[in-house]
Amino acid sequence: MYDGGDIDVEPDASGMSYFLAAAAILGGRVTVPGIGKHSAQGDVGLVTALESMGCRAEVTQDSVTLEGGALTGIDIDMENMPDVAPTLAMVAAHARGTTRITGIGNLRLKECDRIQAMSDELTKMGVVVASTQDTLTIEGGTALHGAEIDTYDDHRIAMCFAVAGLRTPGVVIRNPGCVVKSFPDFWQKLDDLRTSRVGR
Repeated sequence: MYDGGDIDVEPDASGMSYFLAAAAILGGRVTVPGIGKHSAQGDVGLVTALESMGCRAEVTQDSVTLEGGALTGIDIDMENMPDVAPTLAMVAAHARGTTRITGIGNLRLKECDRIQAMSDELTKMGVVVASTQDTLTIEGGTALHGAEIDTYDDHRIAMCFAVAGLRTPGVVIRNPGCVVKSFPDFWQKLDDLRTSRVGR
C-alpha cells in the first residue's frame, strides 16, 4: 500500500538550455529557478560549457543564472549531455573561432539525425560546418542570415533555431508545433523572453 505525498520535481535541464543559450548569444542575463548545483541531470553541464565559452554563471542550491559574454569556440566531449549538443552548436555559430563537439554519435539515432540536421540548417544560415559519424565542428564568428528552417519533426531542432531567431531576423521555423512533445508552452515562454530582452 502506498501513501500519497508531495514531491518536488525540478525543471527539465534540456528545456532550460534554450533560455541559457538566449542569454549567451544576446549578451543578456537569465535566471532559472528550481534547479541547482545538486541536480542529477547531466544536461546541467551545459552551464559549465557556456562558461568555458565566455559566459558568467552563478549556480546556487536552487537556481541557475547565466549572463552572456564575449563568446569563443571550445573543444568539448558531450557524451554525457548529448541532448543539449544542438543547443551548444547553435551558440557556437555565434562564437569567435572553432567549436568541436565530440562524443555525440547517438544523436544520429534520435527523432532525426541531429548531427546532419544541425549541419544542414546552420549551413542555410551561412555557417561553415563539418561533421563525422560522432562529431560536429562549427566555424563561428561570421554574420548569420535568416532562413527557412526544416525541423524534421524534431522538437530540439525547432527550439534551437527559434533561439537563433532572437538575434537573426528572417528565421522561419517550419512545423513549429513539434515542440509540444517536450515543451508545449515553449513559444509563449520564448515570447515572454523576447519582450523582457533576456534580463536587459
